[in-house]
Amino acid sequence: MTSTFIGHDLGTLRPVPQVATWAPTGHPGLPEELPEPGVLGTHDGFHYTVDPATPRWLRAHHPESLIPEPGLDIPLGPAPLPLTGIRGGVFTPNSRVLLIAADPNAVFCFDLLHVPGQPRPVGVCTGARLLPEVPGRATGLVLRPWWHGGEYTPLHVLTAHGGAHGLAVPEPIEL
Repeated sequence: MTSTFIGHDLGTLRPVPQVATWAPTGHPGLPEELPEPGVLGTHDGFHYTVDPATPRWLRAHHPESLIPEPGLDIPLGPAPLPLTGIRGGVFTPNSRVLLIAADPNAVFCFDLLHVPGQPRPVGVCTGARLLPEVPGRATGLVLRPWWHGGEYTPLHVLTAHGGAHGLAVPEPIEL
């Protein structure tokens, strides 16, 4: 399976300007508060976070006690853009993690690959893109089904001013 970004011009990951507000679809809306920096969510039954300043590992925590599980931490490989200022991210159904950075706004895609003989997957960066067209400081990412003007925009960048900016993704089935 190819990556969301591999084999595509990163310019095809484009904002859809008309999706600047969060329209209700029966799914949860914008959070009442900004997401806590570095919180990613659950993958393979464990809760994961990332250090916003030095995001070289996805840190595993027990889902109920939140006690660190260092044996299940996932290392992240090099990225084509500076991997700093990570605000958060989201795991996708196809074993990828998308990370969002602020100052400057950028999105990163890491495929979580299982290497023979390794007890945990390794995060291999398969693409990154600056997002200068998204106004304000990025604070998080959300995956949610959304159609606008005949275009599927499943990836939304949350910003500090409370906006959600939809991104059309090449081959969204691969998310």
